[in-house]
Amino acid sequence: MVRFRRWLQQQMDARGLGVRELARIAGVGSGTISRILTESRKPGPEVCQKLARAFGISETVVFVEAGLMSPARTATEVNLRELYDLLKDLPVSEQRAILAEARERWEAVHGESPPQLAPSTSQ
Repeated sequence: MVRFRRWLQQQMDARGLGVRELARIAGVGSGTISRILTESRKPGPEVCQKLARAFGISETVVFVEAGLMSPARTATEVNLRELYDLLKDLPVSEQRAILAEARERWEAVHGESPPQLAPSTSQ
C-alpha cells in the first residue's frame, strides 16, 4: 500500500492537485483520498477507475500500481491490456466489428474457425 500512496502523491504533485481538487475531479469523497494517502484505506476497483479517468491515464496502470492487477510479464500481455483499454470505451457495435475482424484474421492464420467462448449476455 505504501507504493500506491507514493505513486498517488506523485501523480497529484505532477498535476498540482490537492486532496480536495483530486476528489472533485475523480468524483470521490475527499476522505477517500485522504485515507488512501494515510494508508488507512486500500483503493478498490471503482476508486482506481475514477482516478484513472481523473488523471487521463489507463485504468490498467492504476490497477497495477494499486496491486489489483499484476504487471504485464510479456509483450502479449501488454498488447492485450492495451487492446482492452482501447476497446472498452468504444460503442458495442464497434467492439463487435473489431472482434469479427480479429476472428477473420485468426482463421486466415490458423486455417480454421477460432474457438468460441460463451456468448456475452451484455448488450
